[in-house]
Amino acid sequence: MLRAVGEDALLRHALFICEQGIQKTNATSKISSWTLLIDLEGLNLRHLWAPARMAMRRFTEVMEQNYPETLGVVLIVQAPRLFPLAWTLVKSFINENTRRKCLVYAGNDYLEEDGIHSYIHHEAIPDFLGGPCPCDIECNGLVPREEYTRSTEDVLEREAGLQSLYKSLTLKRGELHEVTVEADVDGVITWDFDTVLGELQFTVSHRSYTQPRCNSSLAAMVEMAGITYPLVSEPL
Repeated sequence: MLRAVGEDALLRHALFICEQGIQKTNATSKISSWTLLIDLEGLNLRHLWAPARMAMRRFTEVMEQNYPETLGVVLIVQAPRLFPLAWTLVKSFINENTRRKCLVYAGNDYLEEDGIHSYIHHEAIPDFLGGPCPCDIECNGLVPREEYTRSTEDVLEREAGLQSLYKSLTLKRGELHEVTVEADVDGVITWDFDTVLGELQFTVSHRSYTQPRCNSSLAAMVEMAGITYPLVSEPL
């Protein structure tokens, strides 16, 4: 979907749904918040690529800034074994109050007595989750290229830009390659590898940079000279 219609179009659609929810909430006193149902069937590593994570971060920030406290609960169903990794990647840009509203169900646990039936009326549960509510949207699968709303040139240009996020190289047996990444103290570092032949091993090491206490003139000279004082810890 991100490639088919673009990030801005997906964001506008999400805002449209939120505005519909606001109108329904204002139309009756019986509704004070809404429930978000997320089906993670088919989630794999391809969904965790950097552009998708950046788009989700943007969506989350816009929702939290413009629709605070409208979300009642988030029901995440059919969470695969990959979910702990996915959650680690996205929870850093979801505020704590929203994280507390998330309920995760693995496998068919959502069908149990304390599952989604406790939060959604039976007639509103979609048919692909065992409910009576019909869903005409085809689940899973790739969007056919002929259904793309953007021009082919735009799609190819976008994909070329996404490829620039990755680096490729050729390593001989036993050869080492080091990559330096600057990260915030409370940041999250992610990586993925795609090998053509052979296997690889990797180690993550942490290095912090500090400067000794000294007078301001000496500190300025050190900064101008580009001198740093590394303190290297053991590999993580």
